[in-house]
Amino acid sequence: MSNVRSVHRPAVLLPLVLFLAYLASGCSGRNVVPSPVNRPDMPIEPFIAELQRQYPDSFSLRQRIWLHVGGKQYDFLGQLVMVRDQSFRAVAFGEMGGLFLDILYRNEEVLILSNPAGLPEKALREGVARDILHLFNSHSTPQGFLFAVDDSLIGLSQYPAEKVRVEFLFSASPLQLQQSQSFDKNKMIRQVTYHNYRLMEGWQKALPTKIMVRNHNWHYRLEIDLLQITSSIDYQRAFPADLSRSKL
Repeated sequence: MSNVRSVHRPAVLLPLVLFLAYLASGCSGRNVVPSPVNRPDMPIEPFIAELQRQYPDSFSLRQRIWLHVGGKQYDFLGQLVMVRDQSFRAVAFGEMGGLFLDILYRNEEVLILSNPAGLPEKALREGVARDILHLFNSHSTPQGFLFAVDDSLIGLSQYPAEKVRVEFLFSASPLQLQQSQSFDKNKMIRQVTYHNYRLMEGWQKALPTKIMVRNHNWHYRLEIDLLQITSSIDYQRAFPADLSRSKL
């Protein structure tokens, strides 16, 4: 069990807990399977490389996060430590500075280290944790094809698992990710838009400093502002063997 300082469960969080307690029965948005476009002047490799090198192999982020759910808004400060294709640690602090959530992912397992608000663990494991992997874990699935969207966007479609499809929409010049969306059995799970690319100290590539996520399965929306990135992490502190010493 984490030795991180816990907080009392604020009554204001009750609507959030209740609203996240059920699975969505449907979703909206584009779910038509795209058709490949064959253009010899547009090979697929640069698009895949752009996804794989968007973030360092390991990094830490500080973020400001707004969660919109059930007609309410909740504000957090977040810290994320990510190791490509291996593990992540995500900690969120509420407006008054108290710990709100602490999630660890490793060995393909999501561990809820601290959850003072009592949010449904199924929502955290299948919603929040999967959103984090979609946003910040480098997508290394080599299979896929390009498809045409419009004059300004080019799409890359990939199938990371059976009946799971992910689409990434890029601007051509410069080549930057603008949108992404995930489908399970042609049902849309999430939609993401990426905005305000700029260079930040700590990484040589321009990064989207504002990300918008709409999760259709759990009916919530996230706004994420990137505050800081560093490629230097304390691995033992973020991912301790002894989870009783897991303070980030």
